[in-house]
Amino acid sequence: MIRVLHVVSSTSQSSGVMSCVMNYYRSLDKEKIQFDFLCFKKTDVNFNSEISCLGGNIFCVNKPSIKNLFRTYREFDSFFSNNAAKYIAVHLHEVYLVHFINHFCKKYNIKHLITHAHTTKYSDNPKNALRNRIMCFGLNNTATDLFACSKAAGEFYYGKKAVKGGKVKIIPNAINLEKYKFNETIRNKVRKELNIENKFVIGHIGRMAPPKNQKFLLKIFREVKKEKNNAILLMIGDGPLKGEIEKEIDNLNIKDSVVLLGIRHDVPELLMAMDVFVLPSLYEGLPVVCVEAQAAGLRCMLSDNITKEVDCGLCEFIPLDKSPSIWRQEILKKLVNNRNLTINKIINDKFSIIQQSKILEKLYFEIRK
Repeated sequence: MIRVLHVVSSTSQSSGVMSCVMNYYRSLDKEKIQFDFLCFKKTDVNFNSEISCLGGNIFCVNKPSIKNLFRTYREFDSFFSNNAAKYIAVHLHEVYLVHFINHFCKKYNIKHLITHAHTTKYSDNPKNALRNRIMCFGLNNTATDLFACSKAAGEFYYGKKAVKGGKVKIIPNAINLEKYKFNETIRNKVRKELNIENKFVIGHIGRMAPPKNQKFLLKIFREVKKEKNNAILLMIGDGPLKGEIEKEIDNLNIKDSVVLLGIRHDVPELLMAMDVFVLPSLYEGLPVVCVEAQAAGLRCMLSDNITKEVDCGLCEFIPLDKSPSIWRQEILKKLVNNRNLTINKIINDKFSIIQQSKILEKLYFEIRK
């Protein structure tokens, strides 16, 4: 068996990065490959129990900080001193820490440092974006292996030349497609439980944070509501902007038509209950939720800031400078008639976790050599 250390910000179930990593972890042969996780944030709703059941370990340390640099260094040094010998590679999802983590890889003889790009922006905070950009200087020459969730994310972090030259491995945000296959019985059951029968259901899944642009989503929904009185907005997720979003819902006078479901574990079933999926993000790497929505047969209305690589035939891209009324027109233009047909189009595509986990498994074993 080989072990890989994944460095992530947290193991939270609201983390898109962790959801993608977990999809791969579940599908890999655990008798051949095991994952451990080094994270910075402790969260209540996390994957920790599942990780333990799958055979992985979770280690939590303080996030690297200039203010506490010496304490942080000692903490990381202690961790790698005690654990480095277990790992064939460090798989780093917090790419801006590449030089910091590389120091410990070299010191404790971990030969492979994988950086994995998940976004097309350094940060939504200008100060952090500048810091992260500076910290990523020399990235291509520091990491031994370059991964990205999409071509767009790869080009952003590593450059077009590196992607075109094949130096970047594209590891798509793959899913278990069969879990999302549309089922009319499940749809009716969920809609009854949520008391949204005979409703036109707009769905949204995303962490309540600036990149997801949920305040604009609410304005779009208000426009839809003017034309389609039975419209309902289902919002799945949680995050730091939840309070602001709740205030905006009150300000727009749409409280009776917006259902905030928080973090849910029945996303496939909830997608089946929806009629259209909307994601007006400011930026993304490759949003796995769009793949999930398409696998459930949903038409997806996305901002044109989202990479076209996510499109499996059911996505439409709208510029964010278009008004909420334009978005309304596009949303109401048409619906998918036969949602069962879409899974057949996607099942053999690059987003199948069955296929992609075999590719990742092969890459890890090549690294071990």
